[in-house]
Amino acid sequence: MFSVGACGCASSIRGASAEAARGGTPAAAESALDKLEDVRTQERIAAVMRAPEMQGAMRELGAGLSQGVVERLSSDEMNARIDELVSRFTRAVVTSVEAEALSDTNKAELERFASAVTATVLRATSTEFPHSVGPALHRAIVDELGPALRESMHNDLGPGVVALLHSPELKAALGETAHDVAKHAVLGSNEGLAELAEKTRHNEGGSPLGVFGEFFGKRTWLLAVLVTALVFGVPLVWLWRERRADRRYRDEAVRRNARAAALLDAMEASGEDASSRRILEMLREQLVAEPAVAPTHEPPTPSHPRPRPA
Repeated sequence: MFSVGACGCASSIRGASAEAARGGTPAAAESALDKLEDVRTQERIAAVMRAPEMQGAMRELGAGLSQGVVERLSSDEMNARIDELVSRFTRAVVTSVEAEALSDTNKAELERFASAVTATVLRATSTEFPHSVGPALHRAIVDELGPALRESMHNDLGPGVVALLHSPELKAALGETAHDVAKHAVLGSNEGLAELAEKTRHNEGGSPLGVFGEFFGKRTWLLAVLVTALVFGVPLVWLWRERRADRRYRDEAVRRNARAAALLDAMEASGEDASSRRILEMLREQLVAEPAVAPTHEPPTPSHPRPRPA
């Protein structure tokens, strides 16, 4: 694809360059002739010819030629002398021309000429690309490169990759690589766990309560609060539970006495026997005289039964 594009681009650029050269050469020649007819250009040439270097070179050249003619130098000596004088004259001319060409005015003219040539080349290239390079590149990719690449992948690359994947050498290499990777992963995890266990043992200081010791060692105030809560909280909780039990017992005794009194009243209202009335009076006196005290943890002492009245 790159070779085809390069060939197409090269041909287009060559054509654009040739067109630019064909269009630019007459313009450059015409511009040069116009510059020679310009008064300023003629003045510059005259200034170059009046330069001291040019005058000296011309004098030396004329003197050398005259000396050769007068002294009747041989042909070889005359040629060598003339070559030396021409070289010195040429160097003087080139130096003067360079000094004149490097002036600000000539620099502007050269830049304008270069800009005109560049614009011509770019314009020709931009006109040529859409009509020749683009379609040629599209035809090369769609009609030649695409089918060739597809056929090459189907006939050569695909079977080659499949054969490579099924080759014993590749399988062995992949197996060794996987084995090494798994081995180093396991070794690394074991080393990490060993370092973590060693760090934990170091922090614990060899005691099972090392974590708690480290925690409360940095928070002594929290340990003091917990100890104070245990010392004063346990007795307070026990007293509170005992008070609740005593209150429940007193309430139960009051309810029981109320139920017994109601029962005695009902029995008294229903019975007319003097002995039954006497028994009911004694029970009432017993219930009224019985103090509602809280139960103790001591075992109850057996009481003698009250004698039944005759």
